[in-house]
Amino acid sequence: MANEKFGVPRVSVTGTMLQTNRYMEKNVRLVGYVVKNTGNSVDVNTGDNITVKLQFDAPLDEPLEGLIDVFGRVTGKDLILVEHYLTVVPEIAEDFDLPNYNKAITYLGSSDNPWTQIDF
Repeated sequence: MANEKFGVPRVSVTGTMLQTNRYMEKNVRLVGYVVKNTGNSVDVNTGDNITVKLQFDAPLDEPLEGLIDVFGRVTGKDLILVEHYLTVVPEIAEDFDLPNYNKAITYLGSSDNPWTQIDF
C-alpha cells in the first residue's frame, strides 16, 4: 500500500535474490556499480557479482557511473524497470562495502520478519 510520505513499500534485494521468481513484479531497491550505459538502459554489477539491467522510460540526459541506488519494479530475473534512482557521491562510494551490504540484505531477506525478538 502506498503512502504519501514514503511511497510504495520496497524490499532491498541482491542480484542473486532476483534470480528467483519471488520478486517478479514486486517493487524493489537494488544497489550496484554501473558497468555499461546503453541509451534507455544501464547494466549494474551487484555485490554478489550478478549483472542486472536497469530499464528507464526515456533516454538518460547523461551517462550514469559509479555506485547507484535504484528503486523500481522487477520484470525479469535480471531486469528492473526504474522508477527513480540516486547516484552515490564518489566520496561515499569509495568507502561503501558492497559485498558486506549484500550479505546483510541476504540475511534480512532470509526471514519473514528479521526484526522479531528471539527468546533465549
